[in-house]
Amino acid sequence: MNVDGSFFPSNKRIGSRGVVRDLNYTRMVGLSSLDEVDDIDMSEILAWNHDLNLAWDRGFRKVLCEMDNLNLVHILNSKEGFETHLHVTLLLEAREKIQRDWKIEVNHVDKEANGVAHFLAGRWVCQEQPLCIWEIPSS
Repeated sequence: MNVDGSFFPSNKRIGSRGVVRDLNYTRMVGLSSLDEVDDIDMSEILAWNHDLNLAWDRGFRKVLCEMDNLNLVHILNSKEGFETHLHVTLLLEAREKIQRDWKIEVNHVDKEANGVAHFLAGRWVCQEQPLCIWEIPSS
C-alpha cells in the first residue's frame, strides 16, 4: 500500500491518494479523494485511513504501507506522541484500524519510490470528484 497527499495553495485543495496491490501486482485497488483543507499531514492521514478501510474491505490481511512522510511513519509506528498532534482524532482512528486482526508494517520511502501514489495525488487535485475508488481486476 502506497499513500501520499499533495497540497496546491492556488486552489486550497488537497489530493489524497493510495494504491493497494498484491505482491504479484495482479490485483490492484486504489482510492483518490479531494478535500478542501490546507494541511499536508491531514491529507496523508486521510489517505491512510481511507486506504486501510479499502485494504480491509478487499480482504488484504498482511499490509506493507509505504509513505514519504517520515514524521507520520514515526507516529504511526509508535505507541505515543500522537496525543499532541494537531490531528489527534484522525490518528486515533488510524490506531484503531491498526489494532484489527491483521499485520501492518509502516515504512518510510523517498518520494521517488512512492511515485505512483505521489503522481496520482497531485493529478487528482485538479479533478472535481471528491472521492473515487478504482480496481484493476486480476487476469
